[in-house]
Amino acid sequence: MNRHVRSKDRLRALKERAKDPDDSLELVIVRDMWLTGFDSPSLHTMYVDKPMRGAGLMQAIARVNRTFLDKPGGLVVDYIGIAESLRAALADYTDRDRARQEVGAPIDEALALLQENHEVCCELLYGCPWREALDSGSDRARIEAIMPH
Repeated sequence: MNRHVRSKDRLRALKERAKDPDDSLELVIVRDMWLTGFDSPSLHTMYVDKPMRGAGLMQAIARVNRTFLDKPGGLVVDYIGIAESLRAALADYTDRDRARQEVGAPIDEALALLQENHEVCCELLYGCPWREALDSGSDRARIEAIMPH
């Protein structure tokens, strides 16, 4: 397990890579690290699977909601239902945010984008028995269902 624990120097180097839009690093999974106090305008998607509130929620969303080159904003994929927490956090900020009725992208646009990306994922996974892996029980069984020995 120790070889996977990063030292401060290795974390610093990883952080610099994440800030570099030309770096090959495309995915970083974090728990609390970088949700606040980190800025990389090229980041475009955040998947939320833990409850957040207030300023912490606003700062976390700000990590991806920056314009950059041809990127108009970020995408926040909400797995647990943070919309109410986001509305409450917005109410703590400007009058403009308080007057806004809808939080996030219009649902029709979000659904169209989700369907498009789902099709891309299905094409990428064509021939891979990923559906069977979902029903395989343990993580080890899932991995073996996808990549048999």
